[in-house]
Amino acid sequence: MRKTTKTIGIFLALTLGYHYLSPRIASDIGGLLLTISSFLFATFTGFFMSRQSDRYSAIRGHIADFDGGLTAIYRDFGHLSGDLQASAAAVIRRHYEAIVKHRAWDWHFVNKSNTLTSLHGVLDETVPLDTGATVRSKAVENVLETLNRLQAVRKNMVTLHVERVPLFQWALIYILAVILLTSISGIPSSIFGSILKGAFGTSAILVLMLLHDFDGLKFFEGAIGTSSAQDVLGILEGRK
Repeated sequence: MRKTTKTIGIFLALTLGYHYLSPRIASDIGGLLLTISSFLFATFTGFFMSRQSDRYSAIRGHIADFDGGLTAIYRDFGHLSGDLQASAAAVIRRHYEAIVKHRAWDWHFVNKSNTLTSLHGVLDETVPLDTGATVRSKAVENVLETLNRLQAVRKNMVTLHVERVPLFQWALIYILAVILLTSISGIPSSIFGSILKGAFGTSAILVLMLLHDFDGLKFFEGAIGTSSAQDVLGILEGRK
């Protein structure tokens, strides 16, 4: 709803601005600037959008892998003892309750996290147990292997989290956007033409907003991060 209101506001502001405040630019110069800036703007934003989309998809896959690994660890601890499984559940629950509370899938990257370390500590409690039995021995092995794998998954997510569009490239995109919007404003038009120019300018600004969401990894924060965390909590509570 907030984005819809913002979009309508941008559209109305641009339409009125183009209708009443448009500067006069020679048609040949304005057309040339519009053609060049449109081409460059589409090229650069398309490239960065594609790169950020790949980054988004990679992180989404790592989140699924990480969450699935923690739920597998929880199941494996059940083969050892109820107390150990409860201890593991408490560690995992704290991890995901923080994500749900702050509605931030990257909470444990921005803030210090001891989830994996704590699970290693729970695993250390299995030493006094007789792990010679096949199921228990395999469960301990699975937990240790999964923890090692999740450490690598977490490092991949941390690397992808900080991989942003550089400031210089943002400056280039914004310069092209300003040239594009200014070139549009210089084309003489009636009120209907101003509406079309307003719609075109709004589309360009929405592309920048979408690229910002991809770059900041806010595009899927609620859909992927929170829902996945709630799914894990549902498993811990026995609802799934």
